[in-house]
Amino acid sequence: MLLQDCCNERLYQIVISNPRRKEEVQKIKIRPVMLKGSLVFQESAYTATQVFHHNRSAGELIERICQVMEQDFKQLEMSSKDSCATVLVGKREM
Repeated sequence: MLLQDCCNERLYQIVISNPRRKEEVQKIKIRPVMLKGSLVFQESAYTATQVFHHNRSAGELIERICQVMEQDFKQLEMSSKDSCATVLVGKREM
């Protein structure tokens, strides 16, 4: 899986955007951070007036990205030292 391969220190950033509901979180940015000698991923969730930060492990990050892409967002852009990728989610069929 692409996310598992890229959730390491070689990641530059992940930007999740294009929300399904405009009144909630508008964008999420994720970047790797060394915290007390261990690699974590800082998630910054942007609302209209605030930014909320959460530090997550690689496993937690992958779960979180899958959750928000399924439910809340339509676009993901990821860049690392090795690759770049864009994910676009179309309309769901009922």
